[in-house]
Amino acid sequence: MRVAGRFSRRLRGWAKKNDIPVVYTKKGDRKCDLARDFRPKDDNAQGIYVVFVNRVAARPWKVRRFGQKGIDIFKPKENIFVNHYTFYIVDPTWGHLSIKICGHPPFPAQIALNGHEYIERKALKDGLCFTKEKNCFTFIDRSSGPSFERVADSLCRQDAVGRLEKACDRWIYFCLSFGLDFEAQQISGFIYSYSVFQAEYSRNLIFDSGSVMQRTFDELIDRNRSKWDLPRLKVVFGRKNRPHCRAGSKPPRLQVDLKTPVYPVTTLNIHFGKMGVKMYTKGESVLRIEATAHNTKGLNCPRGLINFPFIVSQLGDMVDRFLTNLHCIDISLIDNSSLEELSQPAVLGKVRLGGLDLNKARVQSVFNAIIQLGVRPNGFKVSDLAERVDRMLPGITYTVRMAAYDIRKLRAKDLVIKLAKSRVYMPEPKGLRIMAGHITLRNKVLKPLLAHFGRLKSGPKSGLSRLEKRYQRIQKAFRYLLGELNIMPYPSQTEAPEVERERGDRHHHALRSLRPGLTPRQA
Repeated sequence: MRVAGRFSRRLRGWAKKNDIPVVYTKKGDRKCDLARDFRPKDDNAQGIYVVFVNRVAARPWKVRRFGQKGIDIFKPKENIFVNHYTFYIVDPTWGHLSIKICGHPPFPAQIALNGHEYIERKALKDGLCFTKEKNCFTFIDRSSGPSFERVADSLCRQDAVGRLEKACDRWIYFCLSFGLDFEAQQISGFIYSYSVFQAEYSRNLIFDSGSVMQRTFDELIDRNRSKWDLPRLKVVFGRKNRPHCRAGSKPPRLQVDLKTPVYPVTTLNIHFGKMGVKMYTKGESVLRIEATAHNTKGLNCPRGLINFPFIVSQLGDMVDRFLTNLHCIDISLIDNSSLEELSQPAVLGKVRLGGLDLNKARVQSVFNAIIQLGVRPNGFKVSDLAERVDRMLPGITYTVRMAAYDIRKLRAKDLVIKLAKSRVYMPEPKGLRIMAGHITLRNKVLKPLLAHFGRLKSGPKSGLSRLEKRYQRIQKAFRYLLGELNIMPYPSQTEAPEVERERGDRHHHALRSLRPGLTPRQA
């Protein structure tokens, strides 16, 4: 407790001397939002500009003495609430960063950096032309595109580890000096070892027209929302519509907008364990895709800072696989021979397996579950498939053994592959297209056409969408086709009298056309 008290007293004295505000926060306060009110107005300012203090559950070291000079240092089993200090800093290279450090030994700390500010400062230094809104680059000059990409890719190389470590060392040992001065740090040999706990990788797709971007993204969501089994979609409506073309002939060198966006924002957020992928609109004409590792343990790789480029490449591969799977689900495939081939038996290794009957509810539910799990960039396990299908089949218990058997049949048809040295499966791009094509054909084509026996629904026709109007035109033509082929779908009990009456009228007209001048009774 003496070390923690010394940390607090030294910090208060230094802050008072340098006119740095020390603010106590409560539970639920967002320190990043509060820090905006204390940001220095001078663009060339550097150093600490505000310190927040709050109590967080932790397990600091405790000392137990025994004998004459015996000392036992141990970590308690239960958490206690102790003060943590969050320093908000302006770094000359990395821009705004924050360091959260505990006032009790062993002084654990968390450092938050933003790569967008590093790229921004490096691009300004190189004289590149761009526009930036918060943490998103909304416009890049075409002539500066290759140079800007080289600046962004510099964070993925191995030499980025040295720059990160240098920026961390520049500030963390100064923050530690309030509890352990520089002389004590040298005598004790106290050093920090850095590891990556959370990471985020983003990719921006910049459109020439904001309205085209919004329409493309909205149609993508509308077509595939039922396939992904999204219970809700977050849409923040704005005050203005996006322009059809970019306003202005030449953008400024740098533009930072901290106001509330005036354009509608649609967010697609998919979580799977400790990982997540988010897709949303940003600014006037930017569609952004983010891959987030809420805990890098989910990547199954070493977390030391030396592995930072590998972690970034893993997140980049997640974005690539997510976009590939999204493209395969959105643009499905129907092959002429796929219906016959899927129903035929197949061989996996030396085992002969049965075919896939698309008329069975179990196979349809498995296809739907694979499509929903196919959005996951890192694949899925047998238990994930069993859990999804079990929710889709009410009254039927779908076990893990049944899921494993169905996956073997999908592997025999080259629809799903198994990742090497793992129990993780991933749908093939072509297989994902075939499964999405058959599900779309069944749910979006055959069912609407056969609904109401090809007759149009009664009621007002105004306010229909473009797709609903097309359905009505096709249903009308399909009804005539059924009449030409003399096909009548089997009706339910409530609709049987009406169908029989229509069938009798059709038979009456057929007899009159066969022998003109005779009544149906005479014929």
